[in-house]
Amino acid sequence: MPINLERLREARQMKGLTLQKVAARMGISPPQVQRLETGERRMTIDMLEDYCAAVGLSPLTLFSGDVHVPIIGVIDVHSNILPVPAGSPSSTRAPHIVPDPQRLAAVRWEARTRFELMTGHLAFFLADVKGVPDYAWGRRCLLRRADGTQRIGWPFREDGQIHINETTGQVEFNVRLEWASPILAMVAPQVLE
Repeated sequence: MPINLERLREARQMKGLTLQKVAARMGISPPQVQRLETGERRMTIDMLEDYCAAVGLSPLTLFSGDVHVPIIGVIDVHSNILPVPAGSPSSTRAPHIVPDPQRLAAVRWEARTRFELMTGHLAFFLADVKGVPDYAWGRRCLLRRADGTQRIGWPFREDGQIHINETTGQVEFNVRLEWASPILAMVAPQVLE
C-alpha cells in the first residue's frame, strides 16, 4: 500500500516544524528525515509511527490520496443501500488500498440504531466489477439484485440457488444477483480528511 510521501512534508510544514525539530523528536539526523520525506529512505512501520508521533499526525492519513470517488448511497439499518440524501457529500477522498484508486466507490454507513459507532464510516468497493466474480462468494459485498436494488451481505450458493447472509443470519433465499463487489475497507471519514 503506497504512502502519500508528499503529505509527510506538508504535515510537518503545516505544523511549523523544521527538519531539525522532527529529527530530534525521532532521534535521527535531519538528512534522514528529509530522505524519508522524499522516499530516498525506506519507510518502515516503526519509522512511520515515529515520524507521525513527532509531527502529530495519524499514520492512516498518509494512505489517502487526492483521488476522489463517488459515494453512491447510504447503508440503512437493514443493510439496504439507499440514495445519498440531498445535501450530503457525494464524493470522498479514496484510500490507497488498490493500485488504481479511481476504480473505487463508496457507500456511507447510516444505520444509526445498529452499530451506531460506525455511523458515517465509508465502505469502499471496486465499482468496475462485472457480474459475480469467484472471489466474491462468501465475502461481505455490495450486492445488486436483478431488480436493481442494492444491499450489503455475504452471497453464497447452495443447491444451485443464490442466498444472501447477513450478520443476523440468512435473510434472503433464492436471489437473482446481477453484481457483487467485496467490501475492501471500512474507513472513518476523518481519516480521509
